[in-house]
Amino acid sequence: MKTTLNLFLITVLALFMMQCEVVSDDHLQSPNAPSPESVSPDFLLNDIQLELAGKTDTDESMFHNMSEKGADVTRMYQMFGATYDAAYSPQLFDDEWEEAYSDILIDIQTLIPLANERELYTHTAIARVIRAYTLLTLADYFGDVPYSEALDESNFNPAADDDATLYQTAISQLDSAAADLNKDQLALPSNDMFYDANEDDWMKLINTLKLKAYVQQRKVNDFRSEINNLIAGELIDDPEEAFVFRHSSNPTNPDSRHPYFIDNYQGQTDAGDYMSNYYMDLLLNDKSITDPRLPYYMYRQVTSNTTDVNEKQCLNVSKPSHFRDFDPWCELTNGYWGRDHGVALGIPPDDQKKTTFGVYPVGGAYDNGQAEVVDTDFGLAGAGIQPLWMPFYTDFLIAEAGLALNTDTPAGTVADQLAAGIEGSMTYVRDFGQPAVDAQGAAGMQQGNIDSYISEVTDRYSNANNDTERMSVIAREFYLALWGNGLEAYNLFRRTMNSNLAFDPTNGQEWRHFPRTVQVHRQSSPGEFYSTMKYPAAYIQRNNNAPSKSLTTKVFWMGDVSTDLFNF
Repeated sequence: MKTTLNLFLITVLALFMMQCEVVSDDHLQSPNAPSPESVSPDFLLNDIQLELAGKTDTDESMFHNMSEKGADVTRMYQMFGATYDAAYSPQLFDDEWEEAYSDILIDIQTLIPLANERELYTHTAIARVIRAYTLLTLADYFGDVPYSEALDESNFNPAADDDATLYQTAISQLDSAAADLNKDQLALPSNDMFYDANEDDWMKLINTLKLKAYVQQRKVNDFRSEINNLIAGELIDDPEEAFVFRHSSNPTNPDSRHPYFIDNYQGQTDAGDYMSNYYMDLLLNDKSITDPRLPYYMYRQVTSNTTDVNEKQCLNVSKPSHFRDFDPWCELTNGYWGRDHGVALGIPPDDQKKTTFGVYPVGGAYDNGQAEVVDTDFGLAGAGIQPLWMPFYTDFLIAEAGLALNTDTPAGTVADQLAAGIEGSMTYVRDFGQPAVDAQGAAGMQQGNIDSYISEVTDRYSNANNDTERMSVIAREFYLALWGNGLEAYNLFRRTMNSNLAFDPTNGQEWRHFPRTVQVHRQSSPGEFYSTMKYPAAYIQRNNNAPSKSLTTKVFWMGDVSTDLFNF
């Protein structure tokens, strides 16, 4: 009986195999789990780019999610939390962790051997650049994280790599990407969402990311020679070379508008996010003239202040005693309606009155004093950008290195390099928002105001008493130019921190990072600032090798005052 059954099964198997010979491979593969050989390198590369910076709405990108939290803690946007620890639970970091590991890094691991086999070396170069950017960002954000063991599907508890080692790995990936760009490829990517397969631009980005990585380490490693070599070469320094993801105004199938436009321009119903009173105050009041970028960065739905405590609960509360004279409190003038850092009150009926994102970089409205409630067709209708690295960031970074390390400044002096960064920021913002300005018949940004602003900043720099004060001037202007990129703002705050002036939760004083007049937390004892972000719940709950750390655990490049090479 057993022999008869075996013969029957063999016969059935033979017939099945004969049938398979006339069935195409496409019909044998599950459409939900295609084999690696059938994956299109173009489609996979596009997916990687979307995962990095292009996803929107409820499925947001790694860059957007990480940038948002960095902007919150650095007072670009209002951070909601009675203490720093309460502001974010570990679960709130799961999305960016998933984007980095389950999407970007695993897809790159799949793409590179496929593209190499087909001699698609520009594909592999782009994938390696994004891998390097992702590793640098993970190290900057969390410190030690898994990588060398992370993508082994049989290892459920990968060990964390040291964050300094991750930096070395990322730089090595950038070198490999440069080598790939120098190879002869059979075909270029058909739809490169960042640089339209322009290999020169990708090479400039490779050099710029290496510059960023070296300057980031300036307190703990001496890379002056490497920095000077990069400065002498080709970097991202032209508006056409900006490393940005461009959203469109398309609202459905798919909704490809900027996520902040989706969240805040809902058509007479909801401007969901609060702007930071501190950041708006800097734009309004830090100089003798209003920052020319203000009406491009911020859009007011009203131009007068409320007296209704139901709309703004802080109106009947005295300025806290731990706030200093220069700390803004509760409200600003002329309808600039935001919140102070760390306010954790409920949400009043102010969604049609609060200030929201403007035309740059979100694709919203230009503020010409029209005081209209936001709607879905305002401004650029959501055709904004994700500014991963702008050309003027390069100027500020070179100015910072020039002051701290005495490295080269091709614009002239450090002050000249600083002025070039400000000019680049102003003109890029002006040109980006020009279609919205023209549609309203507004005057827009005037060159005279740009010149006056730059003159005042360079005077401050020249009149500073020491390098610490000069670094404060550079860092503040870099910070103001970083609107839309909370990742680099978070790095800037920690990189330019003076370790001698660490946070003391007992007296309500914040860390003395630059800019040195940063608004204190709403609470007098808010606990420790985020030296690194919390590990995601998905990591610490599922990985037995996840290391323990606190909010005070530093990323390696923050250094220590006793050993810093350059302590400012």
